[in-house]
Amino acid sequence: MTYGVRFPGTFATLGITAVLVYAAPVSADDNESAEGAARQHFQSGQTLYAEGKFDEARAEYEAAFQSSPLPDFAFNIAQCHRNLQHYDEAVFFFRKYLHLRPDATDIDAVQTLIAELQKEHEHDVALSKAKAKAKANPPLAVRVELLPKKPEPAAAHSSHKSWWLVGGTVVLVGAAATAFFLWPDSDAAPNGSLGRLDFPQ
Repeated sequence: MTYGVRFPGTFATLGITAVLVYAAPVSADDNESAEGAARQHFQSGQTLYAEGKFDEARAEYEAAFQSSPLPDFAFNIAQCHRNLQHYDEAVFFFRKYLHLRPDATDIDAVQTLIAELQKEHEHDVALSKAKAKAKANPPLAVRVELLPKKPEPAAAHSSHKSWWLVGGTVVLVGAAATAFFLWPDSDAAPNGSLGRLDFPQ
């Protein structure tokens, strides 16, 4: 969000304002020179502000304020600092604006704005302190160690071995039975394709 600036009511009073503020005799030529310088810096500041170049605009408004310290110049400087989030500096120049224009019609609004900026400044200070503390005291590193692989239960191994032994026994018994029944009988006569032959006694 961009906050607006103000245009001084008239540059015709610049010389008179300078005399009242500095309380020193100023010639007409000096007044015209100060007015011209202030006008030039102010116009440059307006152009830069419209382009969003708030820091450069602030420098021009400050140069204008140095030439002729009008309250509106102080207000514009404060607005530049506000847009730049320089809350402490913005508060300073808003207070200067009220000091130079104690009968300002917007005094209540400006004072409310000052209170809000002070809260923003306090928040930034607290945040900076918290970051500095965190940087000075980094959290302790946590060491993570991998646990060894859990061994398989002994019962599982013995179970596998038992099944292997039982399976092997069954295979052996089956093979023996097959051999017994398939082994040829020596007392029986062989059967041929022509039938059984009986020899006489």
